[in-house]
Amino acid sequence: MKFLITIIPTLFFLGCESKPTILSPDDAALGIYNLEYIDIPLRPAGLYHGVDFLDEMIGLIVGNNGTIVGTTDGGISWKVLDSTTGVLLKDVAILDYQTAVVVGQNRILRTEDGGDTWGQVYTPDKQIDFWKVDFANERLGYAVGGRFILRTNDGGKTWQPQEYTVAKGNFLDITIVDSNVAYITPLKGSILHTTDGGKSWDFYSRPEGAGNTYAMDVSSDGWFLAGDNYIVTTKDSKTTWKTLQYSPERIREIIMWADGSGIVFGAGNYSGGDFGHTMGSMFYTTDAGENWQGTYQLNRTMQIESASFILQQLGYVVAGNVLIKITRQRG
Repeated sequence: MKFLITIIPTLFFLGCESKPTILSPDDAALGIYNLEYIDIPLRPAGLYHGVDFLDEMIGLIVGNNGTIVGTTDGGISWKVLDSTTGVLLKDVAILDYQTAVVVGQNRILRTEDGGDTWGQVYTPDKQIDFWKVDFANERLGYAVGGRFILRTNDGGKTWQPQEYTVAKGNFLDITIVDSNVAYITPLKGSILHTTDGGKSWDFYSRPEGAGNTYAMDVSSDGWFLAGDNYIVTTKDSKTTWKTLQYSPERIREIIMWADGSGIVFGAGNYSGGDFGHTMGSMFYTTDAGENWQGTYQLNRTMQIESASFILQQLGYVVAGNVLIKITRQRG
């Protein structure tokens, strides 16, 4: 197992009183993006947490009470699938038209017949609330939750716990660059990094003052860490970090592209009242995070925890019992 000498990074806070540009959303558009709200079936007391689309037509959504629903027509119609469990399910990854993997409370599920049947392929010896699952290709994938990292090299049929050192807080995000390079982001503490497909793990210290981190992405513009505080980024060996002073806060998902475009989702404003809820937020950038536009008030959704982008111009997010199809039209 390889270890990397820890370097305490420097974080430059620049004008943190600045704010992103707030746009006024409607039911159809937010700036350069069009929004299409799609209602999805909801079991009693159930909410949806994870989404993945293989293409514009084929998608799966998972949530409370063992709920898995699927669509083969882009969300026009939905089928409730029998997961054979009633526990909380948090995330899903579709490998091909027949195979998908779902993670959740103390279990990993897998289908190889398009979702008609699901089998439990991993049950940990101790309680693990799995949070994320992702694949580099049809064989290599990772699942994380608590302080555990699992790796598969057979498309999710079998899973092996991974060894690592120096990490604090629960693992919440997986960022896969290619079949060799991947990152695991914890709520607090060091970012784990592999360059050999998960066979060994190095670590990098997060910048002090970054706060709770929920999501990370890597592009040609550097690393981007997002969470409760402002987004921070680094380009130089991960030792000097810069605060993106116009970035939004309370982010749960971040996606950055090579042309400097990016989009984030997370927790918005409170709707008000005794029975209110936290609304969803959505912001985007076209200059590698220097400036952001968006809203904390997607009032038809709850906090957004999961996003699946097929292309830079097309993606889906889920919150509560609503799926939002997002298309970029201009800019």
